Amino acid sequence: MKSYQDQTLDEILKLWHIWQRAQQIGSGYERKAPACGLYLGTRQYDDTNGTLDFNLDKSQCEAVDFEVEELGEPYRTALLFEARNLVVRRAVWHSPRLPVNHAQRHALIEDSRQRLIKRLVSAGVMERSRLAG
Repeated sequence: MKSYQDQTLDEILKLWHIWQRAQQIGSGYERKAPACGLYLGTRQYDDTNGTLDFNLDKSQCEAVDFEVEELGEPYRTALLFEARNLVVRRAVWHSPRLPVNHAQRHALIEDSRQRLIKRLVSAGVMERSRLAG
């Protein structure tokens, strides 16, 4: 059974992969009216039309994107393919850049996940595990 942090990271990686592929989901209504040029609409309904959630997800994904890029290779590639596999819920995507040996590949992915968790906790994207000492 996965820990709370691992489950949270799974959800963050899925959201990040979808965001990265520009498959934006439910961004709400535009604030700019197409017929009114420079007029900006009110933000009073942003909590109900999904715009606040969209903006929060976008800023979280931008932070994850930065932290993954900072990890460098081979961790970046391992996380890219891990996120892709999490979205499709099967381990179907493989990279020629990752080890062929299953045990080595799994160890690299786990190491990448742990490194990313540490970086996301320090960046404030994830909360520190309550069970860790």
